Amino acid sequence: MLAGCAAEPARNAPEPEPCLVTSATDLSCAQGEPDSGGQGASGAHLHDYWGGQPRLTLTPVEASGGGLLCSDTTTVMLLRPADGEAIIQGTGTVEATLTFPEPGPLALGATVELWVKTAADVEAQPVGPATSGETVTLATTDQQNDLPHQQLSAWEFHVVVRSSEANCFQYGGQARLALELVRGTQAIPLYPGHPDVWGSAVEKPLVRHEGAVTFFLGGGVNMCLSAHCPWWPVKPHDGAVVPYDAEYVVVQVEHVDQLPLRMRLAYHGADTRQMTELEPEADTGATRTYRIPVTGNGDGPYATQSQWEFFLIPDNGANAYHGEYVLTATVQRAPRAA
Repeated sequence: MLAGCAAEPARNAPEPEPCLVTSATDLSCAQGEPDSGGQGASGAHLHDYWGGQPRLTLTPVEASGGGLLCSDTTTVMLLRPADGEAIIQGTGTVEATLTFPEPGPLALGATVELWVKTAADVEAQPVGPATSGETVTLATTDQQNDLPHQQLSAWEFHVVVRSSEANCFQYGGQARLALELVRGTQAIPLYPGHPDVWGSAVEKPLVRHEGAVTFFLGGGVNMCLSAHCPWWPVKPHDGAVVPYDAEYVVVQVEHVDQLPLRMRLAYHGADTRQMTELEPEADTGATRTYRIPVTGNGDGPYATQSQWEFFLIPDNGANAYHGEYVLTATVQRAPRAA
């Protein structure tokens, strides 16, 4: 009986506070450092990036676009939150304001709409007419908000032109997007310790993409006669990620034909959308191999889809290209100590 009484306070002891993360780049909780507090890497994480504020203003972003519309709808401009900013956990509503400085996205016989893709969507969904200077309030949940540690938002805001005309016509313009995040009433969910996505593997596939390209650039007109044009990114397959603790991403670009003109590689990681052009580590003539260090540009620990993108650029700034290629990318980690 005495032993039972002595053990009672231990059973009623409060649970330790979860480790608190206050910025997307803070990985101290996952590392289990002695001064990280709470339950460290083995316990739940609380990702609270609000700093006690009820509202957060994101950096305004701008875009421009134009071309020839011969279909019912087309995305004139794509706007996303700035590098390093996201629709963070705990957001209850997003206040989005589009403004159209001259020239606006106007076209004869067409209407302009706002479409939005949240982090939970595969494709953008229509919201309504896009009116310059009008604020649209979008309700959101933590399932639709960006995941913790994400430095590039998965949210997209599309300025879409819808045509009622059967004939093709030109469109174009500029847009500016301002975003305000409003804290919701729900508690920010706890996330478990960072998962081990590797298991026993030391390498994981990211993408294999086969392309056949014919394009012409110049004179203010870009024409591409293929299913994948050089100014469109090659993205990792669905569900593939570049783990934040990876060592390298290795990319091979194999030119199926032996034309003198070949393709160079540029990319961006999960920390910025600014492209970096790469020099090959090896070049056999038919195949160019690139090795990209993963140092702060990997996907977040909870990511379910990579934010990395690869771009192929014609050699020597050429304004015409025809050829076939295969792009293969894998991600590698350093071997673990026995």
